[in-house]
Amino acid sequence: MKKLLTTAASLLLLMAAMLTLTACGDDNKKNSPSDDPDKPQFNTYAHYRLDVGSDLTHFYDVNITYLSLDGIEHKVTLDEGQTEWTFDATTEYDVPVFKCYMELVAKSEYNDAYTPADYFDFSYHYKCTAYSPTVGIKVSENTYTNTVERDKVDQFVHQNPTRLILDFPQEY
Repeated sequence: MKKLLTTAASLLLLMAAMLTLTACGDDNKKNSPSDDPDKPQFNTYAHYRLDVGSDLTHFYDVNITYLSLDGIEHKVTLDEGQTEWTFDATTEYDVPVFKCYMELVAKSEYNDAYTPADYFDFSYHYKCTAYSPTVGIKVSENTYTNTVERDKVDQFVHQNPTRLILDFPQEY
């Protein structure tokens, strides 16, 4: 009888130990991509794009100032004949400030002999999209269509020495 009680007590003690060890597991640990250093979680992205008419950069400097997602300011001027510019970036960090500023500034001198057609294409289209978890998504997009007759291009440039294309300072 004593042996039976000892065996029963040992079995109960063994079962209690198993329950105790099972209860000590880390149930609060979340299995998410951020727990795995090889799988970064991209929280923030920015996409800025500008397309300009084929003639615009012959008469204007197209200046772009933007912040990269690490907060560094960059300045770009499109080359003559260049018709597009794009910036794409993602980061795992939450970025609260986005900036993209685009402007046209008339060139002090341009090639008067540049006459590819009877009309010049001074159109442009931009789209800026930025997202971060605390800010949400912000989008700005616009198209400006304009053609200028060859004999009126000097007048147009002198009447429009600068033009703001976009001011996208999204601070939150």
